[in-house]
Amino acid sequence: MLQSFPMPKRKSECLEHHETGKQPAYSRKELRDGLKASLADGTLSSVQSTVTGTYAVPFALQVGASAGEIGILTGVPKLLGTIIQPWVGRIIVRFGGRKHTSILMSLVSRLMWLPILLLPFVFGPILPGGNWLMAALIILVGFSQLASSISITTWSSWIGDFVPERIRGRFFGKRGAMASIAGLLATIAGGALLGSISGVSGYALLFMVSVITGVLATFYSSRVPAPLVHDSCAGPLLTEFKNEFKRDKDFAKFTLFIALNSFAVYMASPFFAVSMLNSFNIGLPMYAVVTSVSVIATILSQPYWGKFADKFGDRTTVAICSVLIALVPGLWLLVQNPMQMMLVYIESGFAWAGFDLAVFNYLLDSTPENKRSSYIANYTTFVGLATFLGPLAGGMLAVFAQGSMLIGSGLGLVFAISFVLRLATAGALIPHLRELRAKRVPHMSVIFWRAVTVYPLRFFAQEIAIAPHWLHHRLSTKRLL
Repeated sequence: MLQSFPMPKRKSECLEHHETGKQPAYSRKELRDGLKASLADGTLSSVQSTVTGTYAVPFALQVGASAGEIGILTGVPKLLGTIIQPWVGRIIVRFGGRKHTSILMSLVSRLMWLPILLLPFVFGPILPGGNWLMAALIILVGFSQLASSISITTWSSWIGDFVPERIRGRFFGKRGAMASIAGLLATIAGGALLGSISGVSGYALLFMVSVITGVLATFYSSRVPAPLVHDSCAGPLLTEFKNEFKRDKDFAKFTLFIALNSFAVYMASPFFAVSMLNSFNIGLPMYAVVTSVSVIATILSQPYWGKFADKFGDRTTVAICSVLIALVPGLWLLVQNPMQMMLVYIESGFAWAGFDLAVFNYLLDSTPENKRSSYIANYTTFVGLATFLGPLAGGMLAVFAQGSMLIGSGLGLVFAISFVLRLATAGALIPHLRELRAKRVPHMSVIFWRAVTVYPLRFFAQEIAIAPHWLHHRLSTKRLL
């Protein structure tokens, strides 16, 4: 597979930028073919990441994981993906540039699920207690996450330079829509598969499908042209860490907010699946249905949030969606049945559609083009550390509170604290963020209720009216150029 990805000459990508000092233009054909390849990559990657992301926790529960072990399984891989970030610049140089690094690391990350799917057949008969199995699962998922984090950092910088700024919002909106549809189908199909093939055999088959789609995604990613803008990524990132945050206040404030928000989010998010499968015992098919409604909400909401962010700005979008995201664990405390779970997941999907889109755009806007790899690596370091600590804190809190006399003990206490921390983070830090794109920035008290009620109703009414042309309008690459 790697033979089809020719390595560049010995001269590093970073040095080329300083010697040429210019950005050559892609031909129209190169740009269009690259955009199409990136759409295919995003669609297939979504299948792979949805399967592994949605069903990793149920798989761990199937082989006997406790709430504390779920926290470790979620947190430790995030830590490994974080500690590698200061060396991403050197890795980029070592492997011949951002494109080749991203492709190689994504392939390694996806192939790592082959030994993972074999674990129950190797350790199950030998150690029924599952301790060694869980240790091996955490290690393998950790290495997969480590390679994936390198790939994502380099891909974000590479694709940010490849996609022209004038079509960036529309392109990532289309890419996100296609990826969401693929993720929805993967979630439903995965639940149906696990409902018909019980036990670890169903998971093994499901993860095999994810490996195949992941390898295909890597192939299409390799067809996107190599970046023509080369940043100074060779230096040790830690030596510039402090300077970057001093020099770019918008980037520093944004990174701090996302890191603290991620800690609050990941304190609770891994345990929604535990609550559904263990506390409510809804079963895997219903689990797939409940999870799918969030994906459907995301698919339908992405075009709305794309237009909203273009008009009112990414900072406004992040602020509104952060409040909606904060409500999720609070609403979960009121859940009593699968129908109520679906309503919470619909609200969550609506909020995350806007949040993820605005965060990615804000990150690109707040990082200088010639040092984007370095900045994104530092951003990933902070956020990754938070996503490591969050689930560990949630897991330990759940274990500590279990069986105690505390009101809302166990997972209920975890959800309550996550709710408070999410709201506190949004209220304390978002007012300090500056809008970087939009000229018209309305006051939050004026725009919030309109953004979550009036504007969506108008938008979706218009979308329904032109439904026959929706797919063509959203997914066609010809409209981009």
